[in-house]
Amino acid sequence: MVNELNLDTLLRYAVTNVIGFPPSPSNFTFSKFEHGQSNPTYLMQVGSGALVKCYVLRKKPPGKLLQSAQVVEREFQLHVLQALGNHTVVSVLKVFCLCTDPSVIGTAFYIMDFLELMAHFC
Repeated sequence: MVNELNLDTLLRYAVTNVIGFPPSPSNFTFSKFEHGQSNPTYLMQVGSGALVKCYVLRKKPPGKLLQSAQVVEREFQLHVLQALGNHTVVSVLKVFCLCTDPSVIGTAFYIMDFLELMAHFC
């Protein structure tokens, strides 16, 4: 699936639309998270060493979908993180941009900050 995406076009889009994205990205990696999502979700890493910056990209799956299914546009617009970040003093992940232009990577997607957490199960 990663091989089907035009990563050069994605990088150009990110440089233009993601605040703080390096203007000349180096050491760019793009990998799919393996579990737990109906919308494909990817880790984007740019830079090296202590200067690595990570982002998350969520996109619609390819192909014909039900109109009400996998609506990343709605997820972005109603995103809890976006609402919390705009209306509280709680520190939350930044949601950067929504792209609805299929010429970028084939489907609508959005990009947000990445935060590495450990899951604890009771």
